[in-house]
Amino acid sequence: AKAEHIDNELISRYHYTIDQLIELAGLGIFSSICGLLSIKDKILIICGTGNNGGDGMVLGRHLHQNGFNVTLCVPLTPKRDHLVRLLKQAEAFGIRIATEILGDFDVVIDAVFGFNYKGAEIRPPFDEVIYEMVSMKKRLLISIDVPSGWTVDSHDNQSNPLQPDIIVNMTAPKLCTASFPAEKQRLVDNFVPLDLKERLEK
Repeated sequence: AKAEHIDNELISRYHYTIDQLIELAGLGIFSSICGLLSIKDKILIICGTGNNGGDGMVLGRHLHQNGFNVTLCVPLTPKRDHLVRLLKQAEAFGIRIATEILGDFDVVIDAVFGFNYKGAEIRPPFDEVIYEMVSMKKRLLISIDVPSGWTVDSHDNQSNPLQPDIIVNMTAPKLCTASFPAEKQRLVDNFVPLDLKERLEK
């Protein structure tokens, strides 16, 4: 709820567009995880059809531009215009795009579901994608904002099969990450104005 409130304020009071927020989020994620990656890593970013997937596409572009070996897995083509543009942009930049997980990867980045996921049954093809993400061999699993399949407003996600090595919190940590080790969390809030941060901390 806190993150949703922040997003609403960023758009209504601070006049961000959704395109700006996704662009800044993707850049912030890149900055926060770059030190965990090796230029030799094969990196897979799995993107959902919402803004979390958009963050993953922008992250993929920044990684690609900095010489990393990146593949975007986009199981379903997004329908919203700003996300369609981001996918076309990734294609134009020459980033590899797949609709399913093929091959082995050193680093897997989960950009499937964001904080709007409420614990409903996961529909195809994402149920299979998440199963594969859990079972594949990898050095590092990073979830953007909310690990896919976790219930955002619940502490009880330890039994979920998807357990990332790192969670990158967007705008603010969510309730579901409260019991996740602090040293395994990152915070990306480079787009949140200082006065808004101060009001939220009171």
